[in-house]
Amino acid sequence: MNTSTLDIFVFFFCVILFDALMLVPVIHGTIVKNKWGINTKAVYCPHCKTKSQFWRKPKTYYEVMWGGMTCRVCGTRVDKWGRVRDEQLNKGVP
Repeated sequence: MNTSTLDIFVFFFCVILFDALMLVPVIHGTIVKNKWGINTKAVYCPHCKTKSQFWRKPKTYYEVMWGGMTCRVCGTRVDKWGRVRDEQLNKGVP
């Protein structure tokens, strides 16, 4: 192998290693259901059992970054896994 071939090999190895390291938090988050995970299932409001819309319009910065919804019927803020968000419980919002 000449140096240019070796440089290309090292570059692609680094790219693949970086991608693999970036997938670890996503895979772990999906398993333990934290904000880094990906949920592909429908989410229901825990209070009024309303199903989330497939195409949603985020109402807060949190929903833009981490997913979730604000229930269109009762206004409950729900994370992407269908659980009431902690900050809402601390403020006493239903």
